[in-house]
Order: sequence, then C-alpha cells, then structure tokens
Amino acid sequence: MAILHTVNKSAASHPALEQCLATMQADSALLLIENGVLNAINEGLIANQLALLAEQKRLYVLEVDAAARGISQRLLANSQLINDSEFVQLCTVFDTVQSWY
Repeated sequence: MAILHTVNKSAASHPALEQCLATMQADSALLLIENGVLNAINEGLIANQLALLAEQKRLYVLEVDAAARGISQRLLANSQLINDSEFVQLCTVFDTVQSWY
C-alpha cells in the first residue's frame, strides 16, 4: 500500500522523522511540513537518507513552510517544493496518508 508520510517536527528535537523513515516502504513518499521542513536542509545525521529519497523523487517539502523559515534556497538537491494545492493533489495519489506528530 502506497503511503504518503507527513512529518511536522525537526529531527533535532523529536524522533518522528527517524521513526517514519524506519517504516517507509519503496512505494511510499515523505512530505515535510511546518518545522519538519528543517530536516530538508543538507546537514545532519538524517541528511543522507533524505538525499536518497530526494534522488528517487519521493521527498516533498511544503513551499510556504520552507519560505517562512528562510530555508528555500538551502534544501537538499532534488527536493520537490510543493504548494498547498499540490499537497492536496498528492494526498489523492497515495492509498493513505500517515501523519507523524
């Protein structure tokens, strides 16, 4: 079953991203929202795992949240910035949405 995982916490302060990554399957994708977008900066222990997802076109970042945090230009290569409408559309592509809070 294809799952869109959403994470809204920074890995620096919460284990949600690490837990999410441990359960993701090959047909799943990750959308970073709110403070979760901070994980898409090319640094930190999880950056390598996220870079692989980005290369596979399975990493999405909510554009408005990245812009609000001033990191839009510092995201991992191949991260897919999406707007709110694209977020809604993305939710319809997957069988289910799993939120990690």
